[in-house]
Parts: sequence; C-alpha cells; structure tokens
Amino acid sequence: MLSDQQEAIIKKVCSDVFEQLAFMFAEDLSPDEVEYGDDVQCMHAAMTFSGHQSGGIEIVIPVSLASQLAKNILGLGDEETLTEHSPEDALREMLNTICGRMLTSLFGEDAVFNLHVPMTKIISPEQALAMARQDDCITLMIEENPIIVHPIL
Repeated sequence: MLSDQQEAIIKKVCSDVFEQLAFMFAEDLSPDEVEYGDDVQCMHAAMTFSGHQSGGIEIVIPVSLASQLAKNILGLGDEETLTEHSPEDALREMLNTICGRMLTSLFGEDAVFNLHVPMTKIISPEQALAMARQDDCITLMIEENPIIVHPIL
C-alpha cells in the first residue's frame, strides 16, 4: 500500500513530466470520477524495474490523448500527421521518464535501478475502469482526459 507521502510524490512526478515533456497540465481526479465512453479505446503501457528495489509501473490513457501526446513531444502541429507507432512510442517514453524520476524521488540519487523496456497494448474502457479501482492507483485529469497510473512498489 502506498503511503500518503509516496502518493503525493508520484502525483507530482507525473504532473511535472506531462508538463515538461508534453506541455500538458494535470489536475487531481478521484478514482471514482474516472469515466470513459463506450467507444473510447485506451492505451496501456507497463514497465518493470529491478535493483535497489524491484517493481513496476503502469499507465493508461485514451488513444486520442496518446496521439496528442506524440504531437506535443515531437512538436507537430494539428495538421501534421503521425506515424503509426508514434502514439505508442510517446507513451513509452513518457512512462520511462515518469519511472526514472519516480524512483529517484522515492529512493534518492544513490539508489541504482535497471529499467526494463515498456510494453504497450490497447485495452477496453471496462479494463481501464477496473484498473482505476485497484488499490494504489493514482488518477489524474490531463487535457480533459482521465489517466491512470499504477505504481507497483
């Protein structure tokens, strides 16, 4: 179970990374306020880490937000098109950055970790909502879209 301090640190890390990497701003969102439309596809990314401590982290965002994330990271305008894998690549990069900063913030600069390659998949809105209701999930609102972050410490 995450302590209140760990949860606050992870929320700040997530908010900071979205803002600094993609110019997207996060707001607090209660897990029971998370809603996705029936036609919304969600992208799930997960990665593990080992070393000082072993664990993992998962993130779920709507596919449409993943596309906007990719455009923002790449500096593309709305009229410019992405490659097929750009949204997945952007979410993996976002998760990798969040994981690294989370570990440093929680365990300090001297703790050594091996970060493993993030994997992505498409999940249904029902699967995303089930994840949001799990213990230790952190939910935020970014660009009017709920996101779910699940650190496994």
